[in-house]
Amino acid sequence: GLGQRMSTGSKGIARPTIEIENTGERHTIDGVELEFVYVLDTEAPVEIMVWIPQLKAFCTAEDMTHNMHNLQTLRGAKVRNGLLWSKAVDTAIERYGNQVEVSFSTHHWPTWGNERIVDYWEAQRDMYRYLHDQTLHLANRGLTPDEIAEEMKLPASLSSQFNCRGYYGTLSHNVKAQYDLYFGWFNGNPAHLNPLPPSELGAKYVEAIGGADKVLEVAKASYAKGEYRWVATLLDNLVFAEPENKEARQLLADTYTQLGYQAESGPWRNFYLTGARDLFKKDVPYTSQLINDGVLAQMDMGTLLDYCAIQLNGEKAAGKKAVININFTDTKEKVMLMLNNGVLNHRLDSQYEKADLTLEIEKMNFVKLFFGRTDLQTLLKTDKVKTTGNTQAMDVICSAYEPADPNFKIVLP
Repeated sequence: GLGQRMSTGSKGIARPTIEIENTGERHTIDGVELEFVYVLDTEAPVEIMVWIPQLKAFCTAEDMTHNMHNLQTLRGAKVRNGLLWSKAVDTAIERYGNQVEVSFSTHHWPTWGNERIVDYWEAQRDMYRYLHDQTLHLANRGLTPDEIAEEMKLPASLSSQFNCRGYYGTLSHNVKAQYDLYFGWFNGNPAHLNPLPPSELGAKYVEAIGGADKVLEVAKASYAKGEYRWVATLLDNLVFAEPENKEARQLLADTYTQLGYQAESGPWRNFYLTGARDLFKKDVPYTSQLINDGVLAQMDMGTLLDYCAIQLNGEKAAGKKAVININFTDTKEKVMLMLNNGVLNHRLDSQYEKADLTLEIEKMNFVKLFFGRTDLQTLLKTDKVKTTGNTQAMDVICSAYEPADPNFKIVLP
């Protein structure tokens, strides 16, 4: 894709000092005049591209790169709108196409020369519009996402251009993203409305085919023919039915490896090879951490508390109740936490006079407390918290905390 792996260095978030609100807005920073193009719901929910008039240079952010980008990432993100994306590119063409002499993005190499740049931008614009429009066109003919992905091809005028190739995003998963954007996950076939879970489904498939030995026999013959997509489907069911079947796991690992070798897309290759690794290798610790203290410290209070709320195991929290007032001594914010019905709600700038517990605490000490890196007794001994009321109320909330698993299984139950 765009890189081999996530950075393992330190991360953080810088709070903005200027918020861009409109296309054409100008600011001078360090003597350089910048004109901003404000584009929503393209590569990011809020995206800006930047025109530098003194240099006739245009920063495309990630809305124009030297490949087909993702309209939905395989790693997980909100679906992006190909129509709005194409219109954002056209805005750049309309405003700066007759002036620009260098185009550069935040990941890829620059493009020099007006004619080359405009050709490149137009191809990017038309590619995202084609993915969007033709997905809807074929969906309105009754095709499902999988069928659209197999049928659709970019016109030769686009597919022949390097910057429209699927080295990162792919036509296959991008058209599925556009279908999902408008129609959701359900393709209309009632057989797909409430299917069996993978392990149970796998067991029934294996039984129907005639047992594990028969599945392996068919899979080996298909593997020899190079029918790797079919082999992956067969063995996925067998491995979920019999996760300890070493022969099935080895053949599935070999299959994923072959699919990885054939993948044009970097992320596809990475997923296939990760699947092959997961079938046999021991857990490889994932060291990159996107959410660390540097990030948490800069989150606004509402976002931080929403992030805390999704860390709770709903079943553990069910039946428990607690109301806690928190006075954050460093940020001077007051909030109320409410645990009930298995969910943790909060209200900003609010306190409940009959709360079970009131805490006076710094923001990051609360983070450490919530995520189990310290406890109230330790904080009390070091004068890092003041409490009023029943301290067990905090224990009630913390007892439902369940950390994320950065090494969860992908191809095994």
